[in-house]
Amino acid sequence: MQTDRQNNEEINKMSPEQEERETDDGTKRLPLDKVRVFAEEKRLYAVRDYIQELRVVGGGYQLREGMAMKAFQKNKCWDEFKSKWWKEGNRESGGKRTKRYEQLVTKFLDYLTDISTGKRPHDELGLLDEKKLQQGEGKVTIQLNPEKLRLLQDEAKDLTTDASTLVGMWVVERLRQLGNK
Repeated sequence: MQTDRQNNEEINKMSPEQEERETDDGTKRLPLDKVRVFAEEKRLYAVRDYIQELRVVGGGYQLREGMAMKAFQKNKCWDEFKSKWWKEGNRESGGKRTKRYEQLVTKFLDYLTDISTGKRPHDELGLLDEKKLQQGEGKVTIQLNPEKLRLLQDEAKDLTTDASTLVGMWVVERLRQLGNK
């Protein structure tokens, strides 16, 4: 019988076709195989793992390229990555590709933001299995106006935590209070 880890490793294995698409192979694409290598060199393990997880859940090649680009930009090592692993990135065609990645990532992050802020429902198409949701972890979506959100974030910062953790603590405390009545 396989362990969960062995099952995950089996699921995460790439077919030869997938493996081939991960490499530059003389194309002008940003080489995702080098993203893994570079992220490890820079000890950006969360970046490496996030890009891998996107692949596992079906994130397209361009989305993964774009997310890698944004992560390297944020960590101030994008230029180093380009000079070491993606020479095309400094050429005109690479600049066009970079703009396309930027647009794709912006749209993706806007979409996630819309879901997390309640502007779009989590189950917009009604495809989620309600039984699984009820058996799993309960989630509560709270919409706050920007001013209240800022106050919550300031309070959380004063307590050296983040806003979502603070809200969770308040909800748990309130549930305890209600349970004691």
